Amino acid sequence: QNLTSYLLLVRRFDEFLAANAGRTLYSADMAKQLGVSVRTLNNAVVAIRGLSMHRYTRLRRLWNVRLQLLQGAPAGALKAIALANGFWHMGEFRSLYRDLFGETPQQTLEAAGRH
Repeated sequence: QNLTSYLLLVRRFDEFLAANAGRTLYSADMAKQLGVSVRTLNNAVVAIRGLSMHRYTRLRRLWNVRLQLLQGAPAGALKAIALANGFWHMGEFRSLYRDLFGETPQQTLEAAGRH
């Protein structure tokens, strides 16, 4: 595969992720929807994004949550937003979020409410 075909595939992958943000997505299902093997899809994501498909997908979901929180979600919406972005285990979600952004999701939500 060449970089041009990988770039096109990753663009289609990004569109697929955006259209299916709240669904539980499995590598084999995503690859099948895009008409490629899991290996080809992962290789394309690594070549273009520099992360494995799994890590890249999780990173996108975490950023989606953050953007929604920064837009000033209602106080009780945190769990619903996490669930809508495919995070089912709240403790793990909170830990992943804190590791990436240096604050808890609740702190992001509270900061957004102050602005």
